[in-house]
Amino acid sequence: MNLVQQQVAEEFAESIIARNYEHAHRILAPWLRDIVTSSGLQEVIEERLQDMMQYAGCHELTYPIGYSVDGNSVDLDDLREPDPGEAPRQLPPELTVENFRKWACIQFLAGDDLDIDAWFDLWIALIELNGRCLVGYFELADPD
Repeated sequence: MNLVQQQVAEEFAESIIARNYEHAHRILAPWLRDIVTSSGLQEVIEERLQDMMQYAGCHELTYPIGYSVDGNSVDLDDLREPDPGEAPRQLPPELTVENFRKWACIQFLAGDDLDIDAWFDLWIALIELNGRCLVGYFELADPD
């Protein structure tokens, strides 16, 4: 993962932790901004947090205290192939070999006072569009 990709992933993570969904929304590619509003992004994140609360030992909505970012060598062809036992990803047609740059994971971390280490993993496809690095696709998963 290059420095720009790392910075964009970190900026996206920090915006979510700060509950600045307007800013996080601006980091999405135009095709995602057209279908996911900033409040829709917040709803998706908070639903996942609420789902994990039972495992965390908390009874009120609690946001992550930090994050870690990691990239890997998965390419767009790999993403198009379904994982065993899984349905194929519904990747947007605008996500192409030409603009795809990196498949990365943001793991959102829980506090030491909770019964879990992490809330969830947010997998993102980083793309380059008009010279700018953006999030062109995302999906949430249980933390590894």
